[in-house]
Amino acid sequence: MEENEEKADVQKYFDKVINEVSHKWDDLARKLGFNENNIKGIKTDQPDQDHRCREVLDRWRNREGRKATLQVLKQALINIDEQATAESLEGA
Repeated sequence: MEENEEKADVQKYFDKVINEVSHKWDDLARKLGFNENNIKGIKTDQPDQDHRCREVLDRWRNREGRKATLQVLKQALINIDEQATAESLEGA
């Protein structure tokens, strides 16, 4: 039960991240540990940037489980020069 609550916790920020940074979905994917083959697969499977960004976030959350924290997500955003988006997640 706990694990699902934590997953749901980080997931509540996904819409905001997608709205702000889906144009950089592939950079975000790299910072979250996806390799080029993963990124190519997502690009092929998903029709647009918003869907690709959501797929990256969902796969990251599923792969990392409890390690998929808001802190990790914020650091990845900072690493792709999206400091303002990272900071805006604080009170989301």
